[in-house]
Amino acid sequence: MSNKLDELLNNSDELQGLLEAHLQKPEKVQIFKDAYTKFNINNQFKFAFSWSWWAFFGGAVYFLYRKMYSMALVIAAAQIATAFLVSSNGLKFAFLVMCGLFAKYCYIAKFRKDLLLAKYGESSLSKVKETLAALGGYHTWAIWVYFALTLSWVVFLLMAFLMASTMFSH
Repeated sequence: MSNKLDELLNNSDELQGLLEAHLQKPEKVQIFKDAYTKFNINNQFKFAFSWSWWAFFGGAVYFLYRKMYSMALVIAAAQIATAFLVSSNGLKFAFLVMCGLFAKYCYIAKFRKDLLLAKYGESSLSKVKETLAALGGYHTWAIWVYFALTLSWVVFLLMAFLMASTMFSH
């Protein structure tokens, strides 16, 4: 079956249709189609450097948005650990860079896994697309969670600043 996934590059229209079904965001299809091509090295799926600003700034929320739950959990745990246990901002920044570098690879790996679950190559293309639509997609609420967390953090910092300035003004 892996060969069937690697041969998908030879059928650009089919790859486009499958990605459209999985992403459910037509404007993002070309980005991930290019990523699929980039990760197919000598007809084998391998890591290659790519970049996602969304994942860089969003961290775990990006993976939650794209329904990659286990990655979201691992990254959230790592982000919490680095926030509370590590005083090095360089390490925290490096972690965000890793999120940006690996996001598209992780998504394409999920897409390929979902193609196997959809029985790509065995089932009809319409049935595969229907299954991909159910397995893929995105969670809009994850964006709201991201903004709520960011706003909470800004409010917390503002309150801390105001409290500190009040304490030291007397």
